[in-house]
Amino acid sequence: MGNCMKRPSLEERVAAIIESIETAPALHTREGDEEGSVTKSLEERVEAIIESVDTESSSGDEVREETKAFLGNLNAYLDSRKQMDKKYKEVDEFERIASVQLSNDSGGIELPSGDFKPQYQQQTLEGNPVSNLKELYDAANKAKPVYESVITRIFDQVCQECKGDGESTVTFPKLKDQYRAQVEAHEKVDGESTVTFAKLKGQERAQAKAHDDYDQRTPGPGVAWLFDIVRGCIEFTSSDQILKFLEKAKEDESIHIVKAKNRFANPTLTGYRDFNLHIQIDVGKDFKHICEIQVHHMAIRRLDKELDAHKYYEYFRKYFAGATASLKDRLDDLVFISGGKTLDDALLNELLDNKDDEDEDRLERLASLFEDQLCEYHWALRVHGKLFEINKKNHGEDHSSVAKAYFNIANVLKDQGN
Repeated sequence: MGNCMKRPSLEERVAAIIESIETAPALHTREGDEEGSVTKSLEERVEAIIESVDTESSSGDEVREETKAFLGNLNAYLDSRKQMDKKYKEVDEFERIASVQLSNDSGGIELPSGDFKPQYQQQTLEGNPVSNLKELYDAANKAKPVYESVITRIFDQVCQECKGDGESTVTFPKLKDQYRAQVEAHEKVDGESTVTFAKLKGQERAQAKAHDDYDQRTPGPGVAWLFDIVRGCIEFTSSDQILKFLEKAKEDESIHIVKAKNRFANPTLTGYRDFNLHIQIDVGKDFKHICEIQVHHMAIRRLDKELDAHKYYEYFRKYFAGATASLKDRLDDLVFISGGKTLDDALLNELLDNKDDEDEDRLERLASLFEDQLCEYHWALRVHGKLFEINKKNHGEDHSSVAKAYFNIANVLKDQGN
């Protein structure tokens, strides 16, 4: 999905283009022509192509239905990103959480050699590295109540200090949907702030993650590097609460921060923000266990659910499957191309007809999108034509950028079968 027909190699394409130029009757030097008339004829031919494409575009040319669907999803994705960014500004005007640099007590778990620090492998009940899934889950079951006690204690302290309204209360709400039916809904509630502790991660999912993500780690086995078997999440209603929690987690002697990920500073592709901590806790005197705690802002999490932004991520992940550039690079290109506006036929025409807009980088990315991903060769020709005119005006006819424009136009014509 989203990829046009496979192209010949660069060498094959260059050879074909040279052959087409050499054999085209309109490009032969006529008797009595001055030296250089071949180049002039080539330029005339390219300009004629550009003129014909522009003429056709004025007759109401539109993109294909598949492209319209692509642009519709793109605009919805961009809108959700804007809303997520706006919401964060509302809840943390000065971006205090984004500026937090919470240092890891571990100093990072990877060594310069590429191996990993063995003291951060999950441990058995006896304090040795786990060797299989059963040992890991035996340890996790014993660590879970200790972890919940530590997190609940810090949560209580934060709620009291940030609101000053006495102790929060414990409630056990009824299960409301399929997801909540799968969790142990131990929620500590203070106003609206909540902490939820999930059931242990499913063993089948854990085994697959260990195989896919950690089997190549040294020392092994992969199951020893699963840090999210015991996990929970907190939803705070204010930025002050989040900052206070991070401060107390860092100061708490019972917590050793193995890894901290600040996604308020580096949001996901959908614009979602949270704080993710992997913490190592002492479980009695016998062993240590690493657990996960996610810290969310309630307003951001609610908006994320409302927008259902993840579906746009999934759409583009599938659309660009197999693309050489990463999904992030592709989506960054789309954001750059749109320039913060709705990307549709009207904006495309405006971009191409604007004589004052000479943003070559933006146009080149747009041409690549049309040609390589959307197979909109007509639009690709228009963009390459504009780049040809810009480069000829700015750099002269003999500049390499003009030669590149010739080459790109020939590529599109060949893809069209011309």
